Order: sequence, then C-alpha cells, then structure tokens
Amino acid sequence: MIRVIALCALCGVVYATGLTTQGLTNWQESTRALVAREMQRSGEYLAPTMRGEPYIAKPPMIYWMQIGLAAMLGDEVGEWHLRAVVALVGMAGVVATYLVSRRMFRDGLSPPDAERGAWWSALGLAVSILYVRSSRTGELDILLAPFAVIGIGALHAAWIHAAERGRVRYGAVMLCAVCAIGAVMSKGPPALVCLGMAMVFGPMVWGAGASAERTRTRALGAGIGALAVIVLVVLLNPVRVRDVPGVMLMEAMGALAGWWIGALAERGVFGAWFGVLARTHPVGVLGAAVGVFWAWGWHLRRAFGVEAVAERAAREVGNNLNLFVPEAIEKNAGFLLYGSAPVAVAMGAGLVMIARDRVRLTRSMCLILAWLIGGFIVYSIAGKGVARYLTPLWPACAMVGGWFIAVWMGRMPRVLSRRRAAAAMSVVVLAFAGGQAWWYGIGRGAHNNEDSIRALAMELRGRGAAHVATWKFEDPALDLYLDRATMRFGEGDDEGEELAAHVREHGMVLLLVRDQTEEVMERYGSSLADIEEAGLTAREVEVAALYVRPPGRTRVRVYEVSLRE
Repeated sequence: MIRVIALCALCGVVYATGLTTQGLTNWQESTRALVAREMQRSGEYLAPTMRGEPYIAKPPMIYWMQIGLAAMLGDEVGEWHLRAVVALVGMAGVVATYLVSRRMFRDGLSPPDAERGAWWSALGLAVSILYVRSSRTGELDILLAPFAVIGIGALHAAWIHAAERGRVRYGAVMLCAVCAIGAVMSKGPPALVCLGMAMVFGPMVWGAGASAERTRTRALGAGIGALAVIVLVVLLNPVRVRDVPGVMLMEAMGALAGWWIGALAERGVFGAWFGVLARTHPVGVLGAAVGVFWAWGWHLRRAFGVEAVAERAAREVGNNLNLFVPEAIEKNAGFLLYGSAPVAVAMGAGLVMIARDRVRLTRSMCLILAWLIGGFIVYSIAGKGVARYLTPLWPACAMVGGWFIAVWMGRMPRVLSRRRAAAAMSVVVLAFAGGQAWWYGIGRGAHNNEDSIRALAMELRGRGAAHVATWKFEDPALDLYLDRATMRFGEGDDEGEELAAHVREHGMVLLLVRDQTEEVMERYGSSLADIEEAGLTAREVEVAALYVRPPGRTRVRVYEVSLRE
C-alpha cells in the first residue's frame, strides 16, 4: 500500500502539475474536448458530433470520462477536464503495472525479486518520456495502457489457473473481456492488437520454449515469414535505397513471427497451444469486444445513416492504414527506444539477456514478450509510424526492463551493491520526473505558449467579435474557447466566393490567416490575393496574442474582412 501511495504521489506531481498552464495545442486534444462538450450539451452520449456534424473517427470512451468528471464537479466540459482525465488514466496505468507485474513476476522469480521488478517497472513507466507526454496531452491513446495491463494480467491469471487446476477461471476471463471492451470503445478494433497478440502468441512462445525438439519447421517458418514480408513490401510500396534498413527490420520481425508459428508443427506444441486457448477463450474475449463495437456502429447507422457512417469509416481507415511501409518500422523502432526512456536501457539489456542466454521463459514473460514484440510488428506493418500509436506498448517495455533489473540485482552478491544500484536508478527516475514536471507544468507554458490558440481566442472573445472564421486551416480549440462554432473558408475550389457570400449576408468577419511566408504561399497559395479577387477588403487587426502554426511555425494574423466599397 505504501508503494501504491508513493506511485500515486509521483504521478500526481509529474502528470498534474500545471494542468492548464498551456492551452490546447494540437488537433487531437482540441477535438476531444470540443466533441465532449457538444455531447454533454446535446445529451446524446452514443453518437458524437462536432459542429453538429457526425464525428465518429473514434469511439466515445474518452468523451464519457470527461463528461463524467465534469458532472461530478458540476462543471461544463473544458480543457481542464480533458487534461485531468488523461492524467488520472496515466496514473491508473502506472499503478496497474505495479500490481499486475508483481503478481506476474512471481511466476519465475522469488517474492522479493518479483516485488523489486514490479516496483522498477512502475517507476520506469511513470517517467517514460512518451508515456508522460500522453498523460499530459489530451490524446486518447493513453486510455489503452491500463486496459492492456489489466487485461493481460487477467489472461495470465486464467492461464496459470488452467495449468494448475485444469479448469477455466471464468472471473479472469470475464475481466479480460471487460478490458477488451474498454479498449475497443476507446480506439476501435486496432486497440485489440496488444491483447490479441498476447493471447495468440504468448502460449505459442511458451509451447515452443517447452518443446524438447528443435526441428526444421522453425527455420522453415522463419524463412517463409521473411520471404512473405519481402514480397508484400515490394508489391504494396515502391522500395527505395533509403528504405533498406526498414525492409531489413521488417524481415527480422517476419522471421521471428514465422519462427514462433513454425514451432506449432513440433510434437505436442500445437496441442498445448490449443489447450491454453481453449481455457482462456480468446474468441469469446475478443468477440465480445467486437460485438460491442458493432452494436455502437449499428446505433451510428441509425442516427446518421448508412452512407454517412460508411464514408467516414472509409476515410478513417484510409488515413490510418498503411501496409508494409518500411519507413514506418524505422520510425517505430526509434519511438520505442526514445519513448520508453529511461527504462529503455533496462528493456534492451533484458532482451539481449533473453536472446544471448537462451533464458527459459515463464508464462508471464511469454505473454509480455508477445505483447511487446507482436504489438510492435502489427503497428509497424499496418501503421504510419506515429509515436502515439505505440502507447499501449510502453507498459510492456517497462515490464521487460523491470524484470531485467530484478534478475540483475538478484545476482549481486552484496546487499551494499544492490543499495548503490537502487540509489543510482532512483536519482535517474527523480531527474526525469522533476524535469518533465517542470516542463509540462511551467516551462512549456512560459516558453512555448504561442503553440496554443487560447490567448488569441480569449482576446477576440474579450473584444466581443460577432463573426470569427479561419482561412485554409482548422482549429477546434478556437470553437471551444470562443464557445461557439466558427466558419472555415478557403478549402474548396471557389476559394473566396463562399467567404464573400457570408460577408454579404452577415457583415464584417474577423478572419484568421497564416502569415504570407514563401512556404505558406507555395503550399496554400496567396490568401490575401484570393480574398481580394472575391471583391473583399482585408485590413489587419493588431492583436497582442501570438499564435503560430505549421508549416514553419507561421504566425496567424487577424484581418477584418468586409465588402469592397
């Protein structure tokens, strides 16, 4: 209990210091806050909308959490509620990692070593660079971390119970199913990757390690896996010289997956593997989650129409599904090491130890490795190489690192050596904790506050601006801070004609336009020229607030747009 309290205190400092020192900074977190507020006001909690239009890019779990927190406090949803939700979920992921890994590590380690490994796993996760970032910014991927940890912990409990007693532990299976449902209602079917990989490949790795045989089927499976990757990469994408490292990484991952699958042909392995599946019910667990997701989709089709839902679903798949792109796995490899720092060092050492010493893996380590490696493979061969997509893998990285620390320190002959090692690692953890708490709590707002539109929006709101619009960009945070919908112009073929029609009907508009740098004009054209060609006059308004956007961190300026006299 003392360690749980200590972890909560650490997370409270790192994740909750200065929650709103900086305003909403990216499209993802701005959208999460705006959609949750609109959902709260409309009372429609299953069919999300943004500016009155269907917004079904992601399931509603994060919106429900914001609305629930705001309802508890008697508030309307705003940026604080979004940031508080992700901070609390991040804390839950750390505590879950400690409690679950402590139980799982007892499968192979002595109780003191299991406790030590769990403690360092949780500490390493709590201060990991990209895990902290996810717990500080309102992106929904952090919701997957506690669901993955608890779900895989429940899977391990069901597996151990089946191995020891030969019976299904339905409570653990049901808990795993609940976690799968929570994950899928947070981010859709891709959220089931970690649980699916652990459920399918974990027992496979265990069976391969337990087999006394070493047949050619493993080598054949590895060869087929590597060859399949080469064929798919060449067929689906043009391969350039600079893609060679990525192709080699994909080949290695394909060979590893083929090695595991090839072991199923060995005597007794397939039967053992299928026996574990029969007692942990992966079809039922994952099927329950898919069923709930389908039911949500059915409600959306009733609310918005089949065509509207199909169009938006196809757009979401097209934006996120990139198959066998070599660049994606290169990026993900870098994100995996950078994002899990400082525990990445221990994770790497643990993987090297397992491969070099041919460590006889326990059931718990088979699940964790299948979770980490299997998840990395799937997110790399089917994704775009975006750091936040790896968020559910950070706890697995921390667990591998914590396991290595427990084994390494357990081999130290002297108590004094263990204390010195623990003191050195504690200094690293505190340094990462203090640095990130300062940056997100104070530093980012003081040195990088122009990345948020909050100050500019509040200045315009203070002026009582009746009509505010943007030109060739969108920022949902503007709607949130102004507390009303804003128009967007310049996106279609008619350029300024739609804006001119709006000005004729409603009068002068305050238009937010990117500064006319060479890079902006090359990509978007000359905004002011397009506006003038539509028969309008644009006069710049002096504002004190500074707001910059990509490309090139370009300043956004405010213009009064009216009909030309």
